[in-house]
Amino acid sequence: MANFELVFAYGASDAAWLQEQGYPHPAVQQGNEMPTTADMKWALEAEEGFSFEYPQADEELSGEDEAGSGFSISGFDWDEDCTIPGDSFILRGSGIILSVLIRLCERCGQLYLYPDSGAPAIVLDASLNPVAVAELYAEADDQEDAWAYFFQKMYGPGGATMDESG
Repeated sequence: MANFELVFAYGASDAAWLQEQGYPHPAVQQGNEMPTTADMKWALEAEEGFSFEYPQADEELSGEDEAGSGFSISGFDWDEDCTIPGDSFILRGSGIILSVLIRLCERCGQLYLYPDSGAPAIVLDASLNPVAVAELYAEADDQEDAWAYFFQKMYGPGGATMDESG
């Protein structure tokens, strides 16, 4: 997806900015918060096919999937399960660990993935299908206005996140 991404708890200021830009977006749910180190460990360990070792203290965690594609996570104190990384943490290779981030939402609510590359941000929640999100994200990359395309297809009427009943 991008060189690196910042991950925040999705909040009112994020939704307001998306609204100002005219992008459809999900409502902010109550209870969104930054994950603890224990939450991140839980999400990583639940994913099959990853190889990694926890570094000491606040060093960067590096790993790879079965295909040998790498990822890294910075901002956590790996020795202190109760700590949070502050206002955000940094990822590289989010396309590889998108399923981990979506699983993480089960414990901490919605997350806001913001790439440094200018590519569209993603509002993540536990109901998303990581494969479908990755496919739509790749499709948006080929569009003239990737942000407008992605947000419309993802969060707009009839979009990927619409409830089946409505």
